[in-house]
This record gives sequence, structure tokens and C-alpha cells, in this order.
Amino acid sequence: MNTNGCLQISDEDVRNLSPLLLGANQRQTVHCPAIVAVGGLESDEFRRQSGEYAKILQSALAGGVQLIEVEGKDHFDIIESLRFPETPLMESLKVLCWQE
Repeated sequence: MNTNGCLQISDEDVRNLSPLLLGANQRQTVHCPAIVAVGGLESDEFRRQSGEYAKILQSALAGGVQLIEVEGKDHFDIIESLRFPETPLMESLKVLCWQE
């Protein structure tokens, strides 16, 4: 069955490529921290999936995972938050980069 007409992604492709199924497909521990950032302007479902992804990573990453909701942003412009050192996303990234 075709899950996405525009991208021509099959159900099998979705199962193999979905970040939400990463934990089920690949059970290994990675020793690094991560940040999952989601825009505050995203839909409830998009934010829910980001939270689920953070939980999956938490079980696979020994370094820990931080979930950050960036107010006033969506997945198109959330990257702009990295232009300003005082934003919560950039502050979290600086902390992540300087961890020992």
C-alpha cells in the first residue's frame, strides 16, 4: 500500500525509516546526549510525535535527551533560533557542546 502519494513511500519504507520505530528496529545504546526541538506552533500531533521520539532516544542514548519546545516557531523556521545566543534552544545546544 502507498502511504504517501507524493513521495511514493510504501508501508514497508515507513516502518524501516520512521524515527518513531527506531528503538524497535535497532536496540543499541549510544553514548551521547541529544536535543529534540519542536516548534510551539506545530500541531498537537507533531508535538506528540516529537515527545515520543525523545522517549525512544532516552532509552537508547546513555547521554540523555532534552526535549525543547521553541515558542513561536514551526519546523520551517525553528532553525532560526540558532542565530541568537540567548534563545533557549541555543543555550541548550551550548550546554550540550561543552559537556565533558
